[in-house]
Amino acid sequence: MFGLSRAAPDQSADALRRALEECWAVIEFTPDGTILRVNKSFIETVGYSEQELVGKHHSMLCPPEVAQSEFYKTFWTSLAAGKPANGRFKRRDKNGQAIFLRASYMPLKDAAGQVTRVVKIAADVSKDADAELDANGKLEAISRVQAIIEFDVEGRILTANENFLKTMGYRLDEIKGKHHRIFMPAGEAESPEYARFWKALGQGESFTKEFRRRSKDGVDVWIAASYNPVMDRYGKVLRVVKF
Repeated sequence: MFGLSRAAPDQSADALRRALEECWAVIEFTPDGTILRVNKSFIETVGYSEQELVGKHHSMLCPPEVAQSEFYKTFWTSLAAGKPANGRFKRRDKNGQAIFLRASYMPLKDAAGQVTRVVKIAADVSKDADAELDANGKLEAISRVQAIIEFDVEGRILTANENFLKTMGYRLDEIKGKHHRIFMPAGEAESPEYARFWKALGQGESFTKEFRRRSKDGVDVWIAASYNPVMDRYGKVLRVVKF
């Protein structure tokens, strides 16, 4: 019969550290942001040598607009107070190129509850960030020439651009939070077809055709439009964008 042995606590901690070092870029700081240690993966990510990093402040890895921002002024104060930080962060490599890191900053405390150092684990997601920026740029270009409005899956208005507001005669504060039915001609919002329309959008079906809608002053407006459900990676509809 085979028995199971349980690893000693220090062995478990060493195994965890090795796993982190193999999978992540790791860097350690004093509570004020001075670099204490970096692993090989972090060096490869930013292009600096260990000697160029250790003893320097974290701000050397930040673009000027980040290092001089109000957010950064309180960033290390919060970490030193024991508050962790997670997210995607804009940083700068040795060549001055912007990189984006998906990272967790984890304050480590002693027995008295004082933060003794901050450990950061990170992964380079610059390619994903570039793709997101490219998509945002394309949307901004479209927004300059198209009327755009966004809804939640129930049909409530989330936001609309200036072109849409001018077309329909509203201000954003007049329609945000209201239901799409405010644009419908009299009687159509109560129809079974309209209920099926939003149900289908909520299930991921898109619609492109000419629609009759009603402006703020009650005038009919014919719009050639496309209603596009936006889904997450699991296929769940998050919102509906209308161009």
